[in-house]
Amino acid sequence: MSGLASLPREILGEIFLYADLQCRKELRLTCGTLATIGKGWVFRDTVVSLEDESYNRLENILADPSLVQCVTTVCLNVSKWNEEDVDYDEQSEHGDEAAEWSALPERFRALFHRLGELPRLQGVSLCFDEACADSDDWHIQVPQSQAFRSVVLRKLMTLLVSLPQLPQGLTLHNLHNINESEESAVADITQVLGALRSLRLNIVHQEDGNDDFDFDSTNPHEFFTALPSFWLNPAASNLEHLTIYSNLFYGFFPKLNLQGVHFPRLKSLAFGNYEFVHDSQLDWILSHGSTLTQLYLDNCHILFEVAIDCPEKTYLEPRVFERREGLPSQDRWASYGTRWHHYFRAFNEGLPLLRKFGFGCTSWLDLDHAHGNATTLTLGMGEECYAVFNDAYGPPYPLDSHMKYMTSIEGSEDQEYRDEAPLIPSEEDRQALGDLYRRIGQPFSPDMTYDLEEMVIGSHWS
Repeated sequence: MSGLASLPREILGEIFLYADLQCRKELRLTCGTLATIGKGWVFRDTVVSLEDESYNRLENILADPSLVQCVTTVCLNVSKWNEEDVDYDEQSEHGDEAAEWSALPERFRALFHRLGELPRLQGVSLCFDEACADSDDWHIQVPQSQAFRSVVLRKLMTLLVSLPQLPQGLTLHNLHNINESEESAVADITQVLGALRSLRLNIVHQEDGNDDFDFDSTNPHEFFTALPSFWLNPAASNLEHLTIYSNLFYGFFPKLNLQGVHFPRLKSLAFGNYEFVHDSQLDWILSHGSTLTQLYLDNCHILFEVAIDCPEKTYLEPRVFERREGLPSQDRWASYGTRWHHYFRAFNEGLPLLRKFGFGCTSWLDLDHAHGNATTLTLGMGEECYAVFNDAYGPPYPLDSHMKYMTSIEGSEDQEYRDEAPLIPSEEDRQALGDLYRRIGQPFSPDMTYDLEEMVIGSHWS
């Protein structure tokens, strides 16, 4: 161990950087040199959850002048909070802002307001429960109402703008797809966004067991339409890291149009559950070629065929749609001819600074992200990387591997489904992907996993 301790401090710092929290703690116990260097790494990221252990940890840190200098990132985790366990005061009502806030444990509220005592605080994350409802009429039972989420988010933004220095990193995990509309709340959010270098949005939408209802409800469409102006444009000038994940596929429908947003300093970009259906989406990524060094596409699809009864609400111009025999009379059909090998070659040529690339799939929603559990992206081209969108004959969700048409049965007045062939990744796709990895010098083999903890979860601001 003395040999390890004799290494330059820069190398020892790199060792702590790539070690998990438990290893960092054990390394600190080996000798005085590693104890000194490792202190900052052990106490760098702090979680404040609704548990005595986390309360005690932060209180002890705040009481120690040397430890308080170590904390740069705080995760406020209220994901386990269940309003059903709260008995609201007779003088207040559920949904009232003061009542919603005061219902949280007193120790949590006290420590929340003491975050300003952390002089080196640079990143903040807020984690809600993943289940949400589009309104507070309780027709769908969820642990946390929209009123509760709104109050906590407003309190956080008010706190952040009061700090001596605005944070440079913000992660909102399980952000419900309803934006704040109250003027002062919007002003606080806009001010916080303007100082950010890192923004990670993990967005959740109402689920009630009926995928079609989830998909066709109003909120997802309003949220993604407003996302560029509400969340991205205020941060555009300084932002270096952007992550957008959603538990509902988005891009085509609900429509997300990023063409009006440009990030002159963007270094890393991650999309989860994003749909590509037009070359302008590829062009938007390539427009950041002078700065982009990391790109992650997690469970993203190319939609090679789409059929929908409301083309005016999609990413595509209505004029590109046409009628197609075998589809319902109200549906319109369109196709997209660009393939993944076109994308990979474009990244290879148009992103000269790219050094890290992840293309694959991970079940990020199934993990406890707020506590820093590792999330891994399984690299490679699965058959699901090409898909069709068909809102008439979905399974029931409109995304499927192939298009379905109705056709007449010979000699009968009845009709039956006719399944078109799915689009399977080609050898050309795989070759172009391998060429991209080789060019950037990143090891690659099918089923290799890639650690996405920093990118997707945002356990640290940078």
